[in-house]
Amino acid sequence: MATYVVQGKVTSKINGKAIPYAIVEIFEVDPAGGSYIADAVVTIPSVVTTDANGYFSASFNFLGEPGRPDIILRVSQKVSGVTQYIYSENPAVQTRWNIADVLYVDIKVETETPTMDPPPTGQPLGKYFIFTRVGNIPVASISQTNGYAYPDPGTNPIHSMDSNQPFGSTLWIGGWFGKALLLSTQLKYYKIQYAKGIHLPSSPGPWVDISDPLVNYHFDVTAKQWVAESMGPSTVAGIKNLYSLPWDTDIIPWTFPDLLITMDSTKISAGLYTLRVIGYASQGPLLVERPLNPEPTYGTLKLELDNTPPSLTIKTVKHISATNVVTEGPCKIFPFSNGKVSVDFQAYDVRGHLRRYNLYALYGHNQVVMPPPTTPNRAEDDYSTHVVSALKWLGSYSGGLPTIFTIDYKATPPEPDATGYNSVEMPTCAYQFRLVVDKRTTNGYGLVYWGYEDNYHVTIQR
Repeated sequence: MATYVVQGKVTSKINGKAIPYAIVEIFEVDPAGGSYIADAVVTIPSVVTTDANGYFSASFNFLGEPGRPDIILRVSQKVSGVTQYIYSENPAVQTRWNIADVLYVDIKVETETPTMDPPPTGQPLGKYFIFTRVGNIPVASISQTNGYAYPDPGTNPIHSMDSNQPFGSTLWIGGWFGKALLLSTQLKYYKIQYAKGIHLPSSPGPWVDISDPLVNYHFDVTAKQWVAESMGPSTVAGIKNLYSLPWDTDIIPWTFPDLLITMDSTKISAGLYTLRVIGYASQGPLLVERPLNPEPTYGTLKLELDNTPPSLTIKTVKHISATNVVTEGPCKIFPFSNGKVSVDFQAYDVRGHLRRYNLYALYGHNQVVMPPPTTPNRAEDDYSTHVVSALKWLGSYSGGLPTIFTIDYKATPPEPDATGYNSVEMPTCAYQFRLVVDKRTTNGYGLVYWGYEDNYHVTIQR
């Protein structure tokens, strides 16, 4: 009899977060009628639970020597009384044969399931309120002057295409009420409001309540299950759009312990906004507003919102010779022994939040014409080369109207030519001109508008 150890981590493929308190089962695989079956009861009754960070370690004895065990794994979570199998390996194609004495595995779960989203900072002790993050982006990385994530005023030593990101889609916004603040105010409910522009929390606004549904999960240690809790909005004592605080976050595991609100920003027009929080405590049958002493820098939250996709299109493909200009429509077949193939396209964002564009000439089997043209315009460009104090990059847009970018593929004889493409670099084949465009808008976890495409197909004869 030999002892084997299987260790690993279970994470969500959707958001990259750890999946805590999940049940990991290990099955030994046996042949059966030309296929395979997994039997945990007879051979390896090994069941373990992931910790708060998604890690697990299981050991088991194997009696089937001299061979080594062949295993598959299954992962489940219990949510509100229902066991959900979130990962299950197929013994026919996913068996781990003849495993080592110690095996490490990374399990990526594609199913929506509770994950652990730890805050960037712990709950403060003091008598103040502070916003903490939007998704994975801490407030320290959000400009409270212009509301952009990862700010670069144009003076950073290294520019990034992912700087000066506006926000969009549904935003998971976190914040902490200081422990001394909760104790002194006996806070029970709160609401989050927004106003366009930059405001102090005492400003008259006008302020608008956020009223989107909010659900958070906590782990019931006794029942060993996740429990979905509706945190609001609710109406109490005639006051609408109130939300409840997570309780005992020092003791009870919550998937998002500092979660204040999920804000559907698509319902709000584009621009710069200020968010503030208002707290309430019970006073007999009534609720009374309590001062929250917002932290001076992050007691309000400024966010630039933009929920419009980028604009892109390949306008024309033309064959230009010394004596003629021919517009080659989609699916056209044309000779290209002289002159140039000229591609006109548009890639722009009217709010100046373009991230990058790439125009590829693809042919054959995963072949790309290289190097990409740089004249009259660049076939590839990104925001890192356009970061200036105005923070905007419009792309092919100027004076309130779309403009045209053009790139040229110049024909050259068989000899190499640094300014053109010979029949080896751009051979006879069917071509796809593929334009790909991203915007910088983020939801705090990743880009909202990325990988937008426009395609144009022709056949070129050399």
